[in-house]
Amino acid sequence: MLLKPTKIRSYLAAMKVRGFSIKAVLAGTDLTEHQLQDPALLVEQHQRERVIHNMLRLSGNPALGLELGIASQAVDVGVLAYAQMSARSMREALALWIRYSGVAGTTIPIRLDEKSSNDWGVVYDIDNTAGPVAWFSAEELVGMAASFGPAIGGSAFMLRECSFSYAAPPHWERYALLLRCPVRFNARQTSMRPKSPDLDWTLPGSDPEFHLICLRYLKQVTRQIGHERPITSRLRTLLLSRPATPPSLDEAAEYLGMSARTLRRHLQQEGSRYQGLIDRVRLDLATEYLQGEHKSIKEVGYELGYRNVNAFRRAFKSWTGNTIQDYLARS
Repeated sequence: MLLKPTKIRSYLAAMKVRGFSIKAVLAGTDLTEHQLQDPALLVEQHQRERVIHNMLRLSGNPALGLELGIASQAVDVGVLAYAQMSARSMREALALWIRYSGVAGTTIPIRLDEKSSNDWGVVYDIDNTAGPVAWFSAEELVGMAASFGPAIGGSAFMLRECSFSYAAPPHWERYALLLRCPVRFNARQTSMRPKSPDLDWTLPGSDPEFHLICLRYLKQVTRQIGHERPITSRLRTLLLSRPATPPSLDEAAEYLGMSARTLRRHLQQEGSRYQGLIDRVRLDLATEYLQGEHKSIKEVGYELGYRNVNAFRRAFKSWTGNTIQDYLARS
């Protein structure tokens, strides 16, 4: 999945204020500060995930996602934020985020949960087993909702409750303090429910002419993302969904609507191999899980399809040149 680097640029600014270098935050992404100034640049999902991983490691702050979400401003999201603020209603503003979140550089799908026009919420579809990076993203998005809600809905915006589908983390007390509403953990789903306004209430910043300008830009960028999405990025999305049982090359080719021969040719043109992509996805997930300190080495190996822990250890060393213990000692 390709994304605009909007969020990565905001992360760099936030970490610079905290005393961390751009080079350290971008480590392992193959991105440079100069590249991020290119208005045509698109980044891959795994590059954004690596930046988040680096930020959590450098800061040692498990509540970082929540803090950054609460501190977010419209400039951190880009044109999408202004399109939402100039929309006619909260319903229209939410529809924009659902459709164009990739333009803002975010990856977690959201959906509207509507019981009635004045009883509604937003559900965030996160993988509870995905570890700290996914939790960071969920906390950031809920924090952004709490921060942007008044910017979009005006003084009428108030939160009723925020729920998270994972167990309470060590920093659980900070949730209610920062979100300023009741918070539940181990809920059926991660969601945010406001007290007000009504979904169809006319937003105070509604501006049809300015809104149209924003929509034109969002559609243009979306076309760019769809047109330039490489085969490797599309395959990575598939592999991330099933790292323990990756599809065969033939199955992957069928998923992409092409022959295995054509897929091999595309990968060769992009400088990739199918097994190399599988290994890269497994390595990225392995380092994330191991850094999270929520799973044993055996559990991580099992999540990635290794029924024998020694086989997982050998694979990890072949990917990195280091044993798992050496890697963890240096992290």
